[in-house]
Amino acid sequence: MTGIVGGCGTYTAGKLVDVLARRDVRWRCWLVALAKGGYVPFLALVFLVDDFWTFLLLYTIPAFFGGFYLAPTFALIQSLVSLRMRALAKHYFVHPQYRWSRVWTTAGRHHE
Repeated sequence: MTGIVGGCGTYTAGKLVDVLARRDVRWRCWLVALAKGGYVPFLALVFLVDDFWTFLLLYTIPAFFGGFYLAPTFALIQSLVSLRMRALAKHYFVHPQYRWSRVWTTAGRHHE
C-alpha cells in the first residue's frame, strides 16, 4: 500500500509543483514543507488507533504525503547544481551517510 499510495503522492507533488512554480519559484520548497507539516499529525493518529481497518484508512494519508517530497526535492537539487555535479548531488541526497564519512575522513588526514 505504501508503494502505490506513496508513488501517487510523488507524482501528484511533481505535477503540483510544476504548476505552482510557474507563479513563484519558492513553491518548490513551500510545498515540501506544507506536505511534511500535514504528514505528522496523521502519522501520530495512526499509532493511536486500535481498529485495523481504521488504521489502514488513516495510514493512506501519511503514505501519500510520505513520498510527497521526492519529486520537488530531486527537481530542486538538479536545478541548483551544474550539469557535471547532478549525479553526485543526487547521490549525497539519497545517501547522506557518505557525506559525513567523507567529511570525517578528509578532516582526519595529516598533511606533511
